[in-house]
Amino acid sequence: MKKIPVQTLASAAFNTVRPQPETPMRTRLRLLPGPTSALVLGLVIATIAIVCGIGSAIDNPGEAKAPVQPATGNPATPPPSAASKPEVVVHVVGEVSKPGLVHLHAGARVDDAIKQVGGAKPSANLAAINLAKPLTDGEQIVVPQVGQKPAESAAGAKSDCVDLNSATEKDLQELNGIGPALAGRIAAHREKEGPFKSVDELQDVSGIGPSLVKKIGSEVCV
Repeated sequence: MKKIPVQTLASAAFNTVRPQPETPMRTRLRLLPGPTSALVLGLVIATIAIVCGIGSAIDNPGEAKAPVQPATGNPATPPPSAASKPEVVVHVVGEVSKPGLVHLHAGARVDDAIKQVGGAKPSANLAAINLAKPLTDGEQIVVPQVGQKPAESAAGAKSDCVDLNSATEKDLQELNGIGPALAGRIAAHREKEGPFKSVDELQDVSGIGPSLVKKIGSEVCV
């Protein structure tokens, strides 16, 4: 009887029990995911999609629309000069077209008041009044007729005193103790602050005190 080597028998037994290589069909079937794997895969894909969407929104903040703010506007306000400038009211009578009260800004002249009442009549004697005289609040302006003496009009009623609101700097220098410098300050104060309402308001002028006001009190009027 012929002897068979042990190594040959072992090799033959190993080849008999060794699994055969899988067919391509079985490999493809094992690659298909089961129900649990499909669920997990779906969750992973959904999570990736959400993360990508949030990242896109963060990278493009300009695409979000800002809330519309209601339009607001500042109410119109009058110019400071027009709101703060004082006013004078005068009564114009005599030879004018429409006698009556007129409202004018401080610093206006007699000529301005006459224009506000329609102007003077042909019979008016305008040479008898000072058209350049600054107006005083509460004043009455009488426009006389031709031939009427100026003293008969209210415009010359205070000829015995120096009117602080109409006197020129030269007129003011005629007062006792008032020189060119003080006369200029009085005129400047009147132009800036408006007409004097009383003689005591002279103390508001730099360089004029109570003693000087008392000294010239009988020589001036408003």
